Amino acid sequence: MDLDEDITVDETATVLQSLAPTDRFAPCDISTVETAARSTVFAENWNTISDDGWVSVAEHLAGPGPITLYFATDAPAHLDASERGRYTDFVDLLRQHTTGDRLEDTVGPVRWTLTWDSGTGAYKGVRITTDETPPAALADFLEALTIPFQGSSGLDSIIYTVADGETTLHANLSKPDDQVTAAIQAAFAVSGLPGELTINPPAA
Repeated sequence: MDLDEDITVDETATVLQSLAPTDRFAPCDISTVETAARSTVFAENWNTISDDGWVSVAEHLAGPGPITLYFATDAPAHLDASERGRYTDFVDLLRQHTTGDRLEDTVGPVRWTLTWDSGTGAYKGVRITTDETPPAALADFLEALTIPFQGSSGLDSIIYTVADGETTLHANLSKPDDQVTAAIQAAFAVSGLPGELTINPPAA
């Protein structure tokens, strides 16, 4: 099912709610809904989400994207999004999807995978994998690194992971760069992010 680009959040939520069959054992011919902005929601069983949950899903589908939301019957939901090219677009995507109400408060556990790839010959990237909504402070931290990521600095990648309540944050360098190292440490110090920052030198 494809949704028109002019559809509102409330209309999207109504469509998603209506896909759940009244008989929980009845076959549902629709498994995927895609918006005009190419955001997609896939559900094995539409009955697993409450009406409030579908409103939350519709709000995320209306945000920057494209994003993909998977709902399996017996597993946590999964939100996946990737951005290639403009770093600021990725930070904007992260900020808008992680502020406000937490998605898992209405749909249950959600695993997040968010990635950015510079798309240039010299790899620069960000990978975020969490089993909870990433903190809004993560967007602030990454925004502070806009210049190092967009320039020809030694910053190669940021890896942020949350699993079973444990947070790890790694900044990987492609070459020694004291100025970038100091910028990363300063951004982390003011961000309020949990866990510890590890800055990894270039591989030998």
